[in-house]
This record gives sequence, structure tokens and C-alpha cells, in this order.
Amino acid sequence: MNRNWSIQELKGYLHNMEESAMQFYKVKKGIIERPKPKFRLDFDGIKEDKEQKKKDERRKRDELKPALIQQNELYYFGPAKVAIDLTREGLNAYKAGDVNDAIAKLEQAVENFSGNPDLSFNLGKMYLESGMDVAGGLLHLIEYLLSNTNEYYSKELSKILHLTRSKKLWKGYIDNEEYEIHFEIDDDMVHFDEIPKDFTFQFYLPYKVPVSLDLERKDKEKIEMVDYQFLKEIFTIDESLQTNLFEITINKGSFTPFVKEFYGTLLELSYDDEVPELTSFKDLHIEQLEQEHYYEGQFNEPKEVAFDNLNNQLVSVSLVEIHKENRDEFLDLFTGFAKKYLINEKSDEELDQEEDEWEYRQQEEYDSLGRFEMESFLYEEYQSFVGNSQLYGDVSVILYNLENNVPDPYETKNELVFKEKQEMYMAIWGDVFDAVKPQGIANGAITFGGEKKNEVQVVKKLDDSSEEKLHEILGQVRSEKVKKLLTAHFNDIFDTLEDKAHLSMVPMRLTLEVILQESSLKIGINLLNGDRRKTLHHLIEETKKKRRYPKKINDQMYNIRTMANSSLHYDALEEYISINEVEVKELLSQLLNIVEYFVKRFGL
Repeated sequence: MNRNWSIQELKGYLHNMEESAMQFYKVKKGIIERPKPKFRLDFDGIKEDKEQKKKDERRKRDELKPALIQQNELYYFGPAKVAIDLTREGLNAYKAGDVNDAIAKLEQAVENFSGNPDLSFNLGKMYLESGMDVAGGLLHLIEYLLSNTNEYYSKELSKILHLTRSKKLWKGYIDNEEYEIHFEIDDDMVHFDEIPKDFTFQFYLPYKVPVSLDLERKDKEKIEMVDYQFLKEIFTIDESLQTNLFEITINKGSFTPFVKEFYGTLLELSYDDEVPELTSFKDLHIEQLEQEHYYEGQFNEPKEVAFDNLNNQLVSVSLVEIHKENRDEFLDLFTGFAKKYLINEKSDEELDQEEDEWEYRQQEEYDSLGRFEMESFLYEEYQSFVGNSQLYGDVSVILYNLENNVPDPYETKNELVFKEKQEMYMAIWGDVFDAVKPQGIANGAITFGGEKKNEVQVVKKLDDSSEEKLHEILGQVRSEKVKKLLTAHFNDIFDTLEDKAHLSMVPMRLTLEVILQESSLKIGINLLNGDRRKTLHHLIEETKKKRRYPKKINDQMYNIRTMANSSLHYDALEEYISINEVEVKELLSQLLNIVEYFVKRFGL
């Protein structure tokens, strides 16, 4: 401070500080505009253009869909469906003894759906069994075998045909106990020993019919026909059987969720509580454990690269015999499993929603970072103005001393005047710094308006939030009967949650049954099917027809149904899986969503 300043100069200095603070206040409050730069990017305009471009692209895509669906139906899905119908007709004709008609229909089936190896297997087997085309039959069986060497039928065929391979040359023989026919296959050429007239060859692998899961999108440009890969119905001659036999095929990488989420359902629905393994579960389990404990490969490749081909390999895992009355439920639940882990194809609408949500989160993060930076800058301004307020107070004390002839005016302190003038100067700012001035900097983290900005958020224990939500839901239930049943089942859930988490899944399933039964009664659905009580599956399907409910609710019900089945057969699965408290709490959260939805939707 210049000690030669006059009183007028000091007053002018303080006035300029006041004017500067007032100007700052008016800019911050929008009373006057901040001076605009000469060049300014129109960010709002750019954002609007980007949004409009995205809308236009989606609109054009949607306009092309009808033609694309029609084209794919004509060249892919339609012929495949015809092929499956022809296969059933052909096998029924064979069963009835009309071999010529049977072969004609199986040939048409292969022609319509040439990419499906199961149809080639059927035709090859029938060629050999009928003796109509032994060479052609072997070619079809070899084609099938080469399509997937990990499948059960392929492994068994290799034994039946006594196959060995040397480079591109296949060698083998077939033996019908009367003749032994040796053959070699090189590319598409088959070389035989002389085949006796009327030679036929029977073998134990039955015919099978691929089952469509109808999950592949029909509105995409590249069609892979994956719907028929995972489930095959074994064809049986005995019409008196009240069961259907299915072969289940999965990707190796989905073995762990298959055992955890679906194998219990197979045991629950199977005709004799047995589900034969077509591939050793222990071997598949060990492969998955090796991946879990994988560190690095020979070339430091990540796990996703090192095991990609292995995880995508198809492998036959089990046969299951399902009573015919459980067929629809089995197909429904297996389709749900396949949708989660085997054919995870999302619609354009779902992908659009995910894209929009991702962009929204990105914008939120950007806005949050922007707010943080703005508040950080505001805090720096606050610190600067605090320093100015101290300077304003010091100069005001000097001015007071000079005006009142206080000895040694530049060194004499006056706390009363200092505080009064400092507060007067700070009053000019108004509420501009309210968001930052209470806390300042504490422990290295900037705090604004009482909220500490860090990345750790305290979340309530799920037990507390679940119980709170449960009380809220029960308060909305009108029926005392439903309220008592729900309370009893949820008490069972909470009682078993910590000690034996997997046991909580049973009362969760019972809770589903309660709300589905009561909802069915509300909309006039009979709970009996003849003299038997309708299953949970039937109630879900019937209520869905009358009061269609959201996909999210349907998916969450699937999760609880399948995991409840796994819980019922936990002892048989414990070698391969565990059901822990965290997982069950997540399912409990889903169950609460389901109960809340049904209570509101059906007025329980």
C-alpha cells in the first residue's frame, strides 16, 4: 500500500473495488450479459443436427424393414419351416412303411434347408437303412459329422463308421454282421469295396427333428439360422408313449449358467427325474474353471481371445424326457434360457433404447464434470474475493485512521471497522457464492453446498430397503388373505436368506404362485384344469393373454422360476454351482418388483 495516498485516492480505490464486485454480481445473476467472444461454436445447433441425423437414419432403417422381413421369410425362414414339416411327414411315412415317400420328403427337406446338419443326418441314415443309396448315405453322415465334432451324434457316428483320418482322406468301414464294406472319402468322392445287392445298414442313433426357438431376428441383413441349433426332438416310433425326448445342445461358454439356471428345471420337469449327460459335466466344468483361473496365454492374449473359439463350440449336453403335458412349459423356459445365453438378439427398438441411455449417461457424466469444473472455478473466484474482502477491510481501516487522525494510521489495527467493512463488501456478492462458501476445501476433496464430491456412495443394505419396500407394497394390498400369505412367504424368505440363501428361492416361487392364482381369479380365470390344479406356467400364459404385462416382469419371473427349480435340486448341482446371498437378494429385489406390479395391475 502506497503510504502517500490521499484520503480521496483511498476512497476512489475502495469505490473501484465495490464497482468491480457489483459488476461481477450482475454478470453472475444474469442482470447484464457477459461480453461475447468474436467466435462462438453453436453447440446446441450441433447437438440438434446430430439428433435429427440419428432420427433420420432410424426412420430409413424402419422403412426398409418390411421388405427385408419379406425377403428373409421367402429365402430363409419359410423354407426352413417347410423343411421341418417335410421331415416330420417323411419320418411318419417311414414309420408307416412307405420308404419311397419318406425318402422323397427328406430329400426335399434337405433341399429347402441345406445348411441344417440334422436333416442331412436323417437322410443319410435313411439311405443306409433302406439300402437305396449307400454311398450317398455315407456322404450325408460324414457331412453331419464334420459340421460339429463335439456333438454327441458326431462322436457316436465316428465309432459306428470306424472312421480314421489321414490328411484329407477319410477311411472307415460299416459292418452289418453279414458284410463289411470298407470305404474312403476324398473331398466329395467316395470309393467303396463292391457293395452287395440289397445291402442295408442299421444303427442305434434315432432320427431327430430340429426345433425352432424363433429367436433370431427376421429384420436383419445377415441371417444365420441359429434357431434350430440348440434343441432337437428325438423321433420315436412308439405312439403310445406319453413323453417327448429332447437333445439339448449349448455353446461351451454357456455351460455354467446352463447348470446353474436351467439344469434344475430339467430335473424338475423330466419324466423320471433323470437327465442323462451326453458330454461329461465334470469335463465341461473343469474347462470353465480353467478359464476362471486363467492368467495369460503364450502371447499374453486376454481370456476373451484365448478361449473365444472354445466357448463358441456347440456341445450336446443332455437328453431329457418330458411328459407331454409339460412340453409347453419346458419349451417356454428353455427358450427363455436360450434368449439370455444362446441367441441374445435384441430388437432395433431395444438397441435404440440402449444407445439413447448410453448417450444420456455420457451427457450426464459430461454435465456432472462440467458442473464440478464450474463449481471448482467458482470456488477459486470465491477465494479471490475473500482475499479482496480482506484488502477492502484493511484499506477501510487505514482510511478511518487518516480521517480520524489516529496515530500511525498505516499500522494501527481496528478489528471492529475491519469486520464491518469486510461484511459490507461481501454483502455485495449476494448469494453468488452460497454453494461454495460454507465448507471450502476439506481433506483434499472439494465440497459444495454441504455435499462432498467423491466416488463412494453409501447404499442401504438390501435387507433394509427390501423390508421397507415390502411394507409399502403390503400397505397397498386390499385382500387380507393375500396380505397374510405374502407376509408368511416373505418371512420365510428373510429367515433363510443369511444362513442358507438357496432355500429362500422356494418361498419366492410360492409367492409367485400366490400372486398368479389371485390375479387369475380377479380376471375370471379358472384355477382348475379338469380335476387338476393349473400349473404356474399355465397361469402365467393365461393371464398374459388377458392382461399383457411388460417384458421386464416376464424376464424377472423367468429368473425366479428357474432358480427356484435349481434350489429344489441344489444337492445334485452343488458340485458345479453355488447360490449365494448376494444373488438371492438381487432376485428378491426382482420379486418385489413383480409383486408390486401385480398388486397394482390386478388390484389384489
